[in-house]
Amino acid sequence: MNSNNNVDINVFLYAVYGVESSFGKNININKEDKFTSLGPLQITRILVDDVNRILTLKKSNIYYSYNDRLDLNKSNNIALVYLNYYVNIYNIPYTYVNLSRIWNGGPKAYLIQNNKQKENNLQLYTSKIMDIINENINNIKLL
Repeated sequence: MNSNNNVDINVFLYAVYGVESSFGKNININKEDKFTSLGPLQITRILVDDVNRILTLKKSNIYYSYNDRLDLNKSNNIALVYLNYYVNIYNIPYTYVNLSRIWNGGPKAYLIQNNKQKENNLQLYTSKIMDIINENINNIKLL
């Protein structure tokens, strides 16, 4: 992953945990279809499939099941694989804003500018992430 001394991936994942599940208080664990998000980071089956595809490309022996989305540590690992891959493959500047746009809107969400609804949704999500980071930056413990 591109390095940036001002961005800590653990801080970012903590903020995602806060936004997506209110720090574990509102975790969706119900049956779902491939588009439904589950677990502490609200991960879809499609994202798990993509991460497993990425791991196959990297010839990894590690793969994730759909149930792994319910485990915070495994969810964090899934997020790390996903974010690392797309930041590097598209050479995206490593910022909290870009990470939140990728996490919320997909690998090319950092490019969205001409779709007002999507842009507004991405800005709102990024604002929530940044609020948690700014409020808790000195108190965030490693996940």
